[in-house]
Parts: sequence; structure tokens; C-alpha cells
Amino acid sequence: RPGERMGGHEGDAGGDVRFVKLEVTDAADRKAVAAHIAKEFGTLDGLVNNAGVLPDGGTTPSTVSVGLIRQAFETNYFALVALTQELLPLVKR
Repeated sequence: RPGERMGGHEGDAGGDVRFVKLEVTDAADRKAVAAHIAKEFGTLDGLVNNAGVLPDGGTTPSTVSVGLIRQAFETNYFALVALTQELLPLVKR
């Protein structure tokens, strides 16, 4: 829900909170979001990495395929590290 406010809570801290939709596993999306934030605001005051998947394929932990585990790690860990690395220069400004 791009541009949506936080249900009135953004004023509690005196800030302007924006939601940005992106596919965290897509490098082009991450770069586009960083460019948008740099152009629109020049800096980034905070980042909430809230992406995650649980692709269990209807199996049990002892029988889930390594491919599904890799898919989960790609989204839940590696993509979030990549997003943080992409946006960190804007946080440091």
C-alpha cells in the first residue's frame, strides 16, 4: 500500500512515515526504491525489513526440500541483507 499512513501513529513521533512496495528478492526493485528515496527525500531515517516467506510445500520439517529452504533463506535473509546494503548509504547521510 504505497504512500499509506500508519493509521495516525506517524504523528506520535513527529515524523512522516511512508510505505513502499517492493519485491525484496529483485535487485532492480531494490535499486529503484533506493533511487526513489534519494530523489524524493535525500535521506532515510529508518528501515523496517518486514519481508518473509514460509514455503513449506505441505511437508514436515524433516521432509521439506532443500530447494524450498533455499527459497525461504533467499527472501528471509539474503534479500534483506541486500536491501539493507542498498539503503544504508541513505541512512548514513
